[in-house]
This record gives sequence, structure tokens and C-alpha cells, in this order.
Amino acid sequence: MQLDDPTVIYTGQSNSEAWAAMQHLDANGIDAYVVENNAATGFYFFGGLAGIHQPQVYVSKKDAEQANALLKAFVDLMIHRQQDLPTQLEAVCEKCGKTTLFSSSLDGTVQDCSHCGAYVEVGEFEDFEAMDFEGE
Repeated sequence: MQLDDPTVIYTGQSNSEAWAAMQHLDANGIDAYVVENNAATGFYFFGGLAGIHQPQVYVSKKDAEQANALLKAFVDLMIHRQQDLPTQLEAVCEKCGKTTLFSSSLDGTVQDCSHCGAYVEVGEFEDFEAMDFEGE
């Protein structure tokens, strides 16, 4: 793939976000190229510095207008999906019966009950007993 007169169409917050944007463009017939952030510069003891070496998505200048419209819809969809997520999940302890609130980022994990210290399942878990491992 060769881009004619490449132009930056999207700057991601992470390499994976830039790749997702590029794949969305590719799935819609627009050739795109990602320049990842793999540089160690801009990092210090407390983490990365904002705005240093962010990953970018390039497209041909002739495709920029169409790519911009596709990416706007893509970003709007990502924002909509994030807004639909609950910010906190309730987990009921099987040992003491009390409820503890956990961040939605802990969905599908096992944590400690804040009341008695027992393990509690946070969010949704697959029913492993119902899965057919023999048929694989």
C-alpha cells in the first residue's frame, strides 16, 4: 500500500486506538497507515508526558474528507459505548450477604469483600459448567 500525498487524519491516545481507527478505515475501503508510539523518550519516573510521540493515522489527501466522516462516526460510537457502561458494580458476598461497590473496570474479576474479606465475584461471569470443552 502506498499513500499519495499522506496526511494525518487521526491522532490516537494509544497504539491500539490508532490501529482500531486504521482498521475501521480499511474495512470501509480507505487505505490508511499507522505510525506507532514506540519511543522511550517522553517517559520519566511517574509515567509518560502528554502530547509526546502520540500514534497517528495517515491517509491519502484525496481520501481525507471521507476518512474524516468515517472516523467521526467511529469516535461517536466509542463515546456512546463508554457512556452506556455503569460506573460501579454491586457485588453481594456469599459469606456475609453484604453488598460492596466496585469500579466497572473490575467487571469479571474476583475481589475481596470490604466487610468480611471473603472473595466476591464482581460483575458477569461465564457459566463454565455449561460450556462444552469436549466438543472443541
